[in-house]
Amino acid sequence: MDLEEIERKKYELVYSSPKYGMHSPHWRCLTRVKEEIESHKSYANFGCGSGLLDKHILPGRTGWLVDHVYALSPDVGEMPGCRFVAASLFGKFEHFDVPYAVCTDVMEHIPPEKVDAALENIVSRTPECFFQISLDPTSDKKAIKYGGHLHLTVESPEWWEKTLLRFFKTLSHPKLDPHTSLLKKGWYLVTAHR
Repeated sequence: MDLEEIERKKYELVYSSPKYGMHSPHWRCLTRVKEEIESHKSYANFGCGSGLLDKHILPGRTGWLVDHVYALSPDVGEMPGCRFVAASLFGKFEHFDVPYAVCTDVMEHIPPEKVDAALENIVSRTPECFFQISLDPTSDKKAIKYGGHLHLTVESPEWWEKTLLRFFKTLSHPKLDPHTSLLKKGWYLVTAHR
């Protein structure tokens, strides 16, 4: 079984749990994403999960929602403009171009040896992407429940910045206090520009 298949099977199990995704970390960045996406008619959500964030930003837009497991809640999956792409972020998938993208609570789930492939897929489809990356490992309890750790690439903000700058020209960080408090709580937030 290859790595894409292993990860897909793990997330099929994860999304079969009715509680997974109920308290989405997307809420932490909703205001910023809504401000950044305001002028755009289309976007991509790389690692969309159940689509909780999309519920708030998809109306009136075309949204390319990418994930290796279809876990969209029905009210999102049936929205006009929803384009679901079943694919691993680090694998090959349909090409599309969008002016803006989000990738929230996803990059830490990518196997370390596949981070570059995932970022290459993202940068080849959008000039601007908002990232919200967890800096904390998952608990051993969750690892046992889901058949393996969910946070596979747990690195420092400096590591993520250096890695993102290999693919994007500039990074802009939130200037508000919420960034500091979120960083203290283990989240790295940044908008990357190609």
